[in-house]
Amino acid sequence: MFFDGMEKLTVFELNGVRMLQLPPSLANLVNLRMLSLNECQLEDITILKDLKNNLEVLSLRGSDIKALPSEIGQLTQLRLLDLRDCKKLSKIPQGVISNLSRLEELYILDNLSPWEATRGNKEGIKVNLDELRKLTQLTTLHIHIPDAMLLPKDICFENLIRFIISMGERFYYLKYQSSTRMFKLVGVPFRDEFNVLLERAEVLHLEKVEGLQKVYHGLYPSGSFNKLTVLTIKVS
Repeated sequence: MFFDGMEKLTVFELNGVRMLQLPPSLANLVNLRMLSLNECQLEDITILKDLKNNLEVLSLRGSDIKALPSEIGQLTQLRLLDLRDCKKLSKIPQGVISNLSRLEELYILDNLSPWEATRGNKEGIKVNLDELRKLTQLTTLHIHIPDAMLLPKDICFENLIRFIISMGERFYYLKYQSSTRMFKLVGVPFRDEFNVLLERAEVLHLEKVEGLQKVYHGLYPSGSFNKLTVLTIKVS
């Protein structure tokens, strides 16, 4: 088989390949730490569970997977998971994200928004945003949340160093590519949990947001917005 005898391999990039299933011999790469399957046409990636002892970086960016298998939750050594531009991704089984407790970087933009609220959650259909609370090591988060009602009330963004977070409407961020801290709210009531994002953002977009009295009246501590380079406010 193709990967036989490659047990010492630690980094593997297989990008832009069309295959329904990954080769079984991939399981032989027991020392693999970084795996890139960007822009691949894949249907079944369950074999990745066999890389659970050492795999730290998994990038599926631009791949056409429709669902993340529950077995991905066994990759407990993962520090980075990139699901950007997976436009067909609409299902992440409950518990997968929260099992990846060592995650430091999570990228999940530009897909079919596989989120749902805690109330009425049906197991196995969509991931629950409540799982983000268990990622205590997370320092980088790229995410779009279509409805702020999906967000747990006590979610904490305090540890985030780099973020691209949009709620209500997506961030069309190509013109801000050099920015690592971007926050966008559209038609979303303001919540205290957002304060830390406002204070750290380099690019800030606020549109039809209720409850911004602190911003309008300058009630934030001096220097809170020193890193801000782009500010957009729309009230109607």
